[in-house]
Amino acid sequence: MSVKLRVHVVEARNLAAKDANGFSDPFVILEFGKAKARTTVQYKNLNPTWNEPFDFDVPYPPPLGLKLTVWDKDLVVNDFLGVCRVPLAEIPQFAPDADLAAEEPDGAWIPLQKRKDNNIISGDLRLRVGLFGDESDLARVRTSVTQVGLLSRSSSVMSSRTSSMISTRRWDNATFDMDPFCVVSYGEKVFRTRTLRHTLDPTWNEKVILPVTAHSMRFPLAFSVYDHDKFSANDYIGGCEIEVAGLVQAAAASDDVTAAVPPTDLEPTVLRLEVSGAQDPNAVTISRQPPGLTVKVGYQPMDQVRKRLWRHLLAMFDDDKNDVLSPNELTAVLDILGSTHDEELVAEGYQAIGKAPDADLTMDEAVALFEELFQVHKEDSTITSLETCPFCHVKFADVTTSSIIIHLASCVETDRGSDRLMMSGFITEAQTSRNLMTKLVQRLARGAYSVGADSANIMVISRETGRIEEEKIAAFVRIGIRLLYRGLSSAVEARRAKRMLEAMTVKQGRKYTDPASKAEIPKFIAFHGLNVDEILEPLESFQNFNEFFYRKLKPGARVLDAPEDPTVAVSMADCRLMAFSTIDLAQELWIKGRNFTLANLLQSETEAARYTGGSLVIFRLAPQDYHRFHVPVDGTLGNVTHLPGAYYTVNPMAIRSAVDVYVENRRAVTYIESREFGRVGIVLVGAMMVGSIVVTAPEGGEVHRMDELGYFAFGGSTVLVLFEPGRIALDEDLLVNADRKLETHVRVGMSIGRATRPVG
Repeated sequence: MSVKLRVHVVEARNLAAKDANGFSDPFVILEFGKAKARTTVQYKNLNPTWNEPFDFDVPYPPPLGLKLTVWDKDLVVNDFLGVCRVPLAEIPQFAPDADLAAEEPDGAWIPLQKRKDNNIISGDLRLRVGLFGDESDLARVRTSVTQVGLLSRSSSVMSSRTSSMISTRRWDNATFDMDPFCVVSYGEKVFRTRTLRHTLDPTWNEKVILPVTAHSMRFPLAFSVYDHDKFSANDYIGGCEIEVAGLVQAAAASDDVTAAVPPTDLEPTVLRLEVSGAQDPNAVTISRQPPGLTVKVGYQPMDQVRKRLWRHLLAMFDDDKNDVLSPNELTAVLDILGSTHDEELVAEGYQAIGKAPDADLTMDEAVALFEELFQVHKEDSTITSLETCPFCHVKFADVTTSSIIIHLASCVETDRGSDRLMMSGFITEAQTSRNLMTKLVQRLARGAYSVGADSANIMVISRETGRIEEEKIAAFVRIGIRLLYRGLSSAVEARRAKRMLEAMTVKQGRKYTDPASKAEIPKFIAFHGLNVDEILEPLESFQNFNEFFYRKLKPGARVLDAPEDPTVAVSMADCRLMAFSTIDLAQELWIKGRNFTLANLLQSETEAARYTGGSLVIFRLAPQDYHRFHVPVDGTLGNVTHLPGAYYTVNPMAIRSAVDVYVENRRAVTYIESREFGRVGIVLVGAMMVGSIVVTAPEGGEVHRMDELGYFAFGGSTVLVLFEPGRIALDEDLLVNADRKLETHVRVGMSIGRATRPVG
């Protein structure tokens, strides 16, 4: 195959200034699989022009895409300016003798992205890019980059680097060792190792197999190490991440079952643990060498993992070990898989591989037979219909065919005595480190610990990492909310709660506008682990806690999705988001107030009629979130109407109680007349401890996505956005999460949906 990837790095614009002179010295590193190239350095320039061409040979199987990283050249350590990726499947294809500049004269502007939350980046990179080759070769590339249903094989975690761990002082000050365990997270999957006692050099030698999909490929594989404590909370030691997309690109994909690297032959990799900045002040470092974690991580396409499973199982039932399987031996393997096969089904499989039904098969022929049976009957569970693993006797929580195969592959790959399976069944990373007594107390105080449960355990799913996270709330607040909203069974009790919350809000507002409240800022930052590097003003400049609470962020701290496309609506806030295609569905799944109606919410029958049957997006801001809200769509801002009301919390437990939080709380209502989305209704809802709702954008003026619209003073708060029927197609992942009664943690500027009507 002879295919070339040609790239013209044309220019960049609006790059972040990293040097003291207010400029940067940018250059670009291009990575395509194992091949690398770099541009020249453009000194003292935030809008550099390169016009430099690069050619890469496209191997087979090809990498998934092109990665471009922009750096600021410095004498000692280069500064990161942003990264972008171009998927191979989205690169246009041309004949071998075509001219890229003629085919793509304008190129494409690609926004630069962060690698970490605390990166301050801005700007775009302009590229021309194309694949050049014969039609047959280009077709082969197209086929290879559209594979889905892949599987990541992670043999984890081998050991920590010798004498490199952090040692935490015990509660009795008697020892300086650790009882470490490791947590592995990928998307919604969470696993942990066993705890090893009194060691700074643990060796777990445990493994897990994780499924990778086209959607989850963008999530990192995360490792966290904890020190187990018997009588107090476990100490977080450090963590590290691996980009799964990089593993996929580096994998040696092949249709030959013997070609892929077996999981047992993976090379160990030492990852540096990023130690928590909030370590115990009594903690000491045993070594100057940074702590590390040794792991074996690899990737295999799902079909290779499945073929390896067939091969292992067939070898187990090959009694004479001659790599020839009789019909009886093949039937025994089908039986242990729980197959509901019949003779006709098996005969069809034999016929498909060109063999008579009573013939003996070589090992390769037997693997081909099982693969044929699987492909034909994978949807009806005819091949695998187990409820319990025949090897480790664990009961399957998920009885889908793919989940059963993944588990069986874990069991049979190696000797389980020396390569243990990691513990599973966890919802969040926080859950992995709780002992039995803690779980019992929290169950009584907070309620059920499960996704979508109506309890004080608030769980959200991060859109950036795919992980389910437990929202951090002070224990007394969590318990108080549960007791308060579980007890509101009558109108009299609701009025009593309303008076109490109003008094608390007024009192708390006075406290946090007092200059003495500055002392609360460091405690608040430490408790919630806030990223102070993205805050615009220095911490010492805030005169009270409230000023810090509605702080501004540095330019570039948040990125606008699809900056050139106004048909994409974006998130108004850093928040926990719920999206519903219809308001009726929102009331069925989420909003349980007795008197919630659009007319009560908007205080207008006319406006309520406009949104009947329309879509609703709820942006809930927790106290730890950035509390300025921004414009979701381009248009003209209307007048703002302030409506008096109560101060109920917008905590999900309150929303899902009989209390009419949204229609009784203090709120402000406004509208944006949008060319792309029609008349968009915006309801700004104050909540418990919220002193004020401030709209900073001028009424009647033109507003654009990501422009600041206003801010909330201290407390939790919510924004409701209403779309007229048929005006928006909300993003699918947001709708799926809402259907599970699971809020999605998003940031300002992230896409929430796309306009559905052509602009006239």
